[in-house]
Amino acid sequence: MIRMLIDRYDDLVALRTQAACRLHVALRELIAGGAPRRLGADRAAKLLRSVRPPGVAGVERKRLALELLADLRRLDRDIATAKRRVSDAVTASGTSLLDLHGVGPIVAGFILGHVGDPARFPTSERLASYPAPGTPRIRRLQSA
Repeated sequence: MIRMLIDRYDDLVALRTQAACRLHVALRELIAGGAPRRLGADRAAKLLRSVRPPGVAGVERKRLALELLADLRRLDRDIATAKRRVSDAVTASGTSLLDLHGVGPIVAGFILGHVGDPARFPTSERLASYPAPGTPRIRRLQSA
């Protein structure tokens, strides 16, 4: 279950990054000099309120930017919800990973979801040699 939740969280973060990049492009086309690199929903909304685009194409460009802004805000809410669900699931698992410095619910969720219980590995070296998700396992050819 944790793997499903953490994969959903990762998907939402990727979608948010895409939406933010598209919004940034739209603002660059609407505002002389472009938009700042770090662009949150509130800052983008403030910029869009100040834009008075000329012509039909400019008005449509602003409308599309407003839709992207709405997507960004929805994704922010969905990410917060997904993060809470991951956190709840990790806490319910009773893992001690959260006791490690720098390991929060998302990192713990990734480990539990993709590796399983780290205690199943007899040594830290065995855990470290476990292939990362998506890494193909290398098979040695045995000579005949």
